[in-house]
Amino acid sequence: MKRRKPLVALCALATAGALLFHSSAPLMGVVRRAAALSAALQLADGLLGVWGSAPASDGGVSQAASSAAAESTAKTASTATDEVETSSAPAAPPKGVETGKVQTATLSLTAANTSGGGVHVSNKTDVKLNLAELLSKGLPFPVNKTNSSSPQVLIVHTHATEAFADADAGYYVKSASTRSTDVEKNVVRVGRAIAETLKAAGIATLHDQTLHDSPNYTRSAETIRRYLQEYPSIRVVIDAHRDAIDKDDDTKIKPTATVQGKKAAQVMILAGCETGSVEGFPNWEQNLRVCLLLQRRLEADYPGLARPLLFKACKYNFDLLPGSMLIEIGTDANTLAEAVYSGELLATALAKVLKE
Repeated sequence: MKRRKPLVALCALATAGALLFHSSAPLMGVVRRAAALSAALQLADGLLGVWGSAPASDGGVSQAASSAAAESTAKTASTATDEVETSSAPAAPPKGVETGKVQTATLSLTAANTSGGGVHVSNKTDVKLNLAELLSKGLPFPVNKTNSSSPQVLIVHTHATEAFADADAGYYVKSASTRSTDVEKNVVRVGRAIAETLKAAGIATLHDQTLHDSPNYTRSAETIRRYLQEYPSIRVVIDAHRDAIDKDDDTKIKPTATVQGKKAAQVMILAGCETGSVEGFPNWEQNLRVCLLLQRRLEADYPGLARPLLFKACKYNFDLLPGSMLIEIGTDANTLAEAVYSGELLATALAKVLKE
């Protein structure tokens, strides 16, 4: 039966053709020929449609459904070209190499053990913090809001070669390096996004792209001191890093938030204090105030983007300037595009803090 129906339809088309082109009747004008052809085509289309509407399990696809699917595919392809990442399913892990799992998660602010004033802090010290009181004091330094040519912010990278995942694949190759000296692929690229966004907001910013990558912070400290001496107008120093979170089973955590409909790598601000074995950091509270103000702005403007602020006994060059901070942007499981987007959001929030 499935083979006879298209044959009937074809016969209908043949009949219409014979009637239209071989009729000698004088009254068979253009209008009537067109009407005859239209009727025959409708008949044929109906017969073909009946045949074509066979169940999908039989492999039948109607012409209308095929056309709609093609249109939908074309629209999807067009849209995908405007996105940083496509929504296609992850590819299967490559054969012959050892891979590990990547787990996407939004790290909640509920992990914080200290909160107040609209911020959440993971306090790893025995220092008691009154967050609302610290926030009420505002910035510990004046900001030049009129002379945009004087640098206000310096961005450096102590571990500049920290890189990101090539794709959102759901797995990673264990033998692949998570470092890169290519500044278009590592955290320096994120620093550039921060700098460009700050400049666009009217905040004069310097971005040092030195690949320090020292086992300690001695080399980056030398860089920071040089800039501070040359540009005394600098009020904030950001040491931008990329984090790494691995579970006991070697699963990598990909901290991700959706901000304004787009994937963003979660960020974590780190602040320190003088306690225990950490010495030479008497003004740590001023540093913490700046970090808390940025944390509050991030939590308010971009819910889910910021992880709890990490407060611990450390100074990571924070003692060089009251407005110093270390920020972890994503992990080695996040893509570069996600991290760059987070850098832009981070800079937008910081610009608001400095202009308030």
